Amino acid sequence: MCFLYLHNVRGHRWNHKRVYRIYRELEDHLEDGKPFRLLNVLDDFNREGLGIEVDFSLPAERVIRSLSQIIEWRGKPFAIRVAPNMSAAS
Repeated sequence: MCFLYLHNVRGHRWNHKRVYRIYRELEDHLEDGKPFRLLNVLDDFNREGLGIEVDFSLPAERVIRSLSQIIEWRGKPFAIRVAPNMSAAS
């Protein structure tokens, strides 16, 4: 999702391997040490990315707003699965 955002929205021409390598080197932190948060919304059946939110914090209101926009666009999902926090696992 980071690759798609950087490529399609920001216009960077980096390949996905470079984006992943840099992402892993940063260990989920920016160069200045500030951690950042990602909200990736994926359709598991279609393997399609429906939305991404990236910021230094993601308050509940912003998550609700993002999910509401996706529901308006795609309809209400049958189930929601939440993946574990990846930064806590490393």
